[in-house]
Amino acid sequence: MDRYPSFILNTINCLRLPRVARATIGNILLNQREKDLFYAILLANQQMVHIVRPKKHILYPPDLHLIMNFVNSSDSFRSSDEAWTPYCLPNFNSKGFLHLYVCYLTPELCLLLVFSKADNVYIKGHKCKEQILAELKANSCIEAINSSIKQNNYDLGTEHTSLPFNADCYLPFCM
Repeated sequence: MDRYPSFILNTINCLRLPRVARATIGNILLNQREKDLFYAILLANQQMVHIVRPKKHILYPPDLHLIMNFVNSSDSFRSSDEAWTPYCLPNFNSKGFLHLYVCYLTPELCLLLVFSKADNVYIKGHKCKEQILAELKANSCIEAINSSIKQNNYDLGTEHTSLPFNADCYLPFCM
């Protein structure tokens, strides 16, 4: 992560995807929402593929960095099929916990589901994961993500690179 300027710029690196693929993935995540599901986040190689969130609840880049670092630095999440853990997001609510369901759909593709209540997180998360995975496969989204992973490179070495970002709703993303 030390090669990405996202920490300094207070942004999140996004995976470059064709617009149609990103819209399809967004619709899949949106259609599988559970009652207590706050956020559905899809990550590929430490890059944001898509996030679905309630209109009134912004997930700020520092909180996303905490989640991404927590998930990526833990080998136990990669080695288990799926897991859940209570997790505090300081910019969201520093006095309470949300419940994070983590599963790797492929070795590079991670699905994070953030629930507001601890009731049956594992069961609800597993049900959502199965439906999301089936739809991603049916719509060839996993192939599109894998293709984009192979083509994308955010190496900032000595070559000048422009980093456009979208500051929609105070939540900037590097694209």
